[in-house]
Amino acid sequence: MVLMANDGCCVYCGARSEVMDHAIPLARGGLDHFSNLVPACTACNESKNDRLFPSWISTVGFSSGDASEAPRDAMFFRVAHEVNHAASIQAIERIERASAEIADPIRRRWFVSRTWIGYPPSRSFVERWRTDLLGLDYEEARAAGYPPRRFTRLIDLI
Repeated sequence: MVLMANDGCCVYCGARSEVMDHAIPLARGGLDHFSNLVPACTACNESKNDRLFPSWISTVGFSSGDASEAPRDAMFFRVAHEVNHAASIQAIERIERASAEIADPIRRRWFVSRTWIGYPPSRSFVERWRTDLLGLDYEEARAAGYPPRRFTRLIDLI
């Protein structure tokens, strides 16, 4: 359910989601509940670790390259801050949309009626789950507003 939110993409970078990240880390008092989970790629999840989003995103943009070669004038810091700020706002908007999607009770009921509740056991299982268990049914259900499952009465099968 969580991994399919945000079109199955990491809320932080847009790559294909592979894991569920605690928006507020457990180490920081976050809950181990779907309301605190967002889809993420492994790289972002491991990089974020137990940090809160604002402190993590402020370091991501500056972690690559050789800092000794970076220009040190005020304009560099202003531009870097503006770029980082814009990226932060976009990521926060994706997190909010994914959280609202995950919290949707109609969507949750649709997933529960077709799958289990819990964490997928491995990355390879996540891909199999996306294609074999949900397949195109998910996109059709999403477009139709997650209609309830129609159960066939046993008497109709005889």
